[in-house]
Amino acid sequence: ISALNLTLSGVDVVSDAKPGSTGAAGRVSIEVRGDMSVVNNTRVATDTFGTGDAGSVQVRAGTLLIDPSEISSNSRGTNSGNAGSVVLNVDRNLSLIAGGRVSSSTQSRVGGAGSISIFAKSVDVDGATSGVFAAAATGSSGQPGNVAVTAVDSISLANGGTLNIGNGATVVNPASIQTTSLAVTASSISLSSGAQITSASLGNIAASDISLVFSDLLRMRNAAISTTAQEGDGGAVSIQGGRGILLDRSQITTSVLGANNGNGGNIAIRASALASN
Repeated sequence: ISALNLTLSGVDVVSDAKPGSTGAAGRVSIEVRGDMSVVNNTRVATDTFGTGDAGSVQVRAGTLLIDPSEISSNSRGTNSGNAGSVVLNVDRNLSLIAGGRVSSSTQSRVGGAGSISIFAKSVDVDGATSGVFAAAATGSSGQPGNVAVTAVDSISLANGGTLNIGNGATVVNPASIQTTSLAVTASSISLSSGAQITSASLGNIAASDISLVFSDLLRMRNAAISTTAQEGDGGAVSIQGGRGILLDRSQITTSVLGANNGNGGNIAIRASALASN
């Protein structure tokens, strides 16, 4: 799809590989020179139910609003192939509100989730079900994808907005699963009113690592950055900044919860100044 401006409302733009198929799903590619809106429970996605892989989802737009809708790639069959990558390039603002989601997931015992790459001038995530999510479901292969969210100016998460990598799987050989990362990079990063940047593993696989890099400020107010593991190792948290970090009733934590647990993740924080309340 190529357009000057584009609104997708209450529709599905989906390429999928059907159950029983062996071929790959095609890719979904959208280029909008101006404003793009994905609204009213629209799905822009690639899915695989067969043994072939899902295609990639590639969106380039001047601005992009997702409200409440999703852009995703998923491996949805019991033995389906890999989910595809999701790549968003936005010249100005990307806004995920009221349940707007960008995601990649796997339910397959064979295929993994795809990577998510977002680049924009600014990113706003607002609302408890809004966010960027990579997931490996319970009973799956246990392989989530990497997530990278990069903004030239600012990344803002508010009112429960979330960036998350989740893993519910328990596998025979957890060491065979590639540890993934959730990387957030911007001039300034703000989390408020229940916003979260998290990774969580509910099975025996290590939680994903979290990395934040900012050149100006990290502001957290009633917010959390955390990694949690049950029986696997906890993910590491790395925060590297410029002018300073402001923490107001907020937490930066790693934890391991299970009885046969692994090791907790390391926390490394570097900035010119740190103020906490």
